Amino acid sequence: MSDITFNSDAERDLYFRFKRPAVTATVIVLNPEDKVLVIKRHNTVAFNNFWCLPGGFIETDKETIEECAARELYEETGIEINISRLSFLSIGSKPGTDPRSHVINVTYITKVFGVTP
Repeated sequence: MSDITFNSDAERDLYFRFKRPAVTATVIVLNPEDKVLVIKRHNTVAFNNFWCLPGGFIETDKETIEECAARELYEETGIEINISRLSFLSIGSKPGTDPRSHVINVTYITKVFGVTP
């Protein structure tokens, strides 16, 4: 994170007063028959042994949300895609959906060929 300069103590206090939510990206992957790829979480703090869509937390100050989606898809499935293949679908931010933190999740959808979900 870049250094932040505040004009006053009050401005600094206001900046740090609000808790920051975590940001995640999720990718819905469809094959040519429109079947959805799901993965099973293993060795995770939250949602261990749950079936879910590929996705995860953004690397703050290192990547865009689209890059996060592509990286997480590759890390969790081995599927490499160009971010231009991601189509925005939705944003979710309901408090309490993740036990670790308040999360703002951006969901993308993409179609891939040669993959069997």
